[in-house]
Amino acid sequence: MSKIVLSHTVYPVIPLAGIPFKGYGNIFLATKIPCKCYLRVFYKLTRCRGDKVQNTQVQNQKSVLLMHINRYINVILSELYDMCAEGDLEIKCDCYVPDIVAFVASTTDVLFNLFNVKRMEYEEYLKMLAVLDNKYWFIESPYIAVLRCAYAYQGVCICRDIHESVKLRSFPDIELKFLGELKCGNSMCLEITSPFDVTSTSYILKYTSHVISQIAQDLVNRGFIAEATLKHLSLLYDIETRTVVEVYNNMDLEMKKWESLKPVPDINSVKFYGIRLKSVKDRELR
Repeated sequence: MSKIVLSHTVYPVIPLAGIPFKGYGNIFLATKIPCKCYLRVFYKLTRCRGDKVQNTQVQNQKSVLLMHINRYINVILSELYDMCAEGDLEIKCDCYVPDIVAFVASTTDVLFNLFNVKRMEYEEYLKMLAVLDNKYWFIESPYIAVLRCAYAYQGVCICRDIHESVKLRSFPDIELKFLGELKCGNSMCLEITSPFDVTSTSYILKYTSHVISQIAQDLVNRGFIAEATLKHLSLLYDIETRTVVEVYNNMDLEMKKWESLKPVPDINSVKFYGIRLKSVKDRELR
């Protein structure tokens, strides 16, 4: 266990439904997306020195992402083995993925490699990482847990609680495009304070649960998302987008060509993606 060496192609994920409201329990659905990332890692494990955070480089990534990947891995290594990682990590994607998605892909692969995790052990380790994620990011939401689950199983995951997840074999035919972002200033965006009262926020959460339930039923029973469900999902995206606009009071995005605009809370901004999910009618036209 003196080195961690990885060099392979990985397939990122994205949250398809649900946004994390601070102080509220929400449900989330995440799915694999048609995008490739190249991950290269070389870590040399050494005895920790000083504050136990060693210099780890992430090429072509923002310094905030570098800092969090480095710190997260070293916190776990120092706690479990009194070891720290020195070396570099590079992740390059052929699409624009949120920083939290790159964080999930990188740290999941590094730690699964370190612990030599087998597929039958994924659920146990994902529960452990969910607890560590919430402690590290100071959030209570299963938002990151659903991303890790979908990434580990390379499919669709649904999470309402960090200790429980539902995995689906079928996943939607998805097209997405990054359209812009809203900065959160000095705050972290992985949880959003609802701009609405408790009753209104509760209705949003109930509607999110209804839409995700319909998506899950469609994927299990049909293998695709029905037209009626897509209409509900589009309405949910409108609600989520309006919520973010109310919180940050600013928005200037090119979205005329995209009927579904999905806000994705990230580490220090909220990213916006144009999303198209193809129904059975779209497939028949091919």
